Amino acid sequence: MKIKSGTSYKTKRFFIFLLFLSLCYGFLHGYGFYGFSNDYYHEYSRSNINYNIWNEYGIVLSTLSIYNLHIGVYLTSFFLAFSSGLMLKAFFEEKEIRSLGFFMFIFLIILHTHPIIMSTSGAMRQGWTMIFIFFYIFFFLKQKFFLSFVMITISLFMHKSGLFFFTLYIITTASLYLLKKIKPKVLVLITLSLIVSILMIIYMQINTFSNQRIVSGDFRVAWGLINITYLFYYLYDYKFFSHSKLNKLSLFFYYHSLFAILMVFNNFTYFYERINMIIAIPLILLVLSHFKKNIYYLSISLVMSLYLFLTIYQGMYTIGLT
Repeated sequence: MKIKSGTSYKTKRFFIFLLFLSLCYGFLHGYGFYGFSNDYYHEYSRSNINYNIWNEYGIVLSTLSIYNLHIGVYLTSFFLAFSSGLMLKAFFEEKEIRSLGFFMFIFLIILHTHPIIMSTSGAMRQGWTMIFIFFYIFFFLKQKFFLSFVMITISLFMHKSGLFFFTLYIITTASLYLLKKIKPKVLVLITLSLIVSILMIIYMQINTFSNQRIVSGDFRVAWGLINITYLFYYLYDYKFFSHSKLNKLSLFFYYHSLFAILMVFNNFTYFYERINMIIAIPLILLVLSHFKKNIYYLSISLVMSLYLFLTIYQGMYTIGLT
């Protein structure tokens, strides 16, 4: 087949490159090169588990075995890498960054940060929700909105955290409709925020979750700072965000940050950690996408390197994987 343009060739080359790296990453995790988490030894090492719960089908993929070959870790790790790579590429295209070498540098760092590395053999059901959230963001950035809706809908069935993100999607969509119809927009947004916050608090008061931690390392302070900073940054520069072509995605992360903060103050630590694990990397990528291109390279390199340092410092490679 003849390649007609340089752009097509680059796209094809990138896809092959990403596929190869993702396969290698999946193989290394499945083979045990990085070790396995305690969750794997306690549950995910079993074969073909099915809870028969409508929003927990991530367990089926996580423990999938064919002819006594356990491929759950291989499969999960591959798709975590592949979806992360596609999402990163889409954000890079927003900044018109086409350096394959720089992509590889940031991509490999992301694959070894806490949210991804922990979900390869632990929190794997949540990892599948993360995969489809990443696909949702990728298709959204590509302006393929129907496919993005399909992806976030599928996430709904992988793990209970998927219900949270699907609810965010509905709230965001409804809010954008109201913000287009009613003025002043900032006042409308604050009013909507208060309403959904009250509903969220009522829900948390009715439903109790264990305040236990899900990881030995404590990322709550780092995530809390990111959530609070983004929340105020969005409100402070709302006009800028509302006129951006990423306005829906930006508002989606705004509501996420709002709910995350509410969870901290209502002892929902367990769920707070889960939703921030899923959204941490895309939230960082979204915020950095607003930086000017001449400082973007340095900014994303420093931030992702810091996240990798925190991952190592908090014991993910000594306690989290054994």
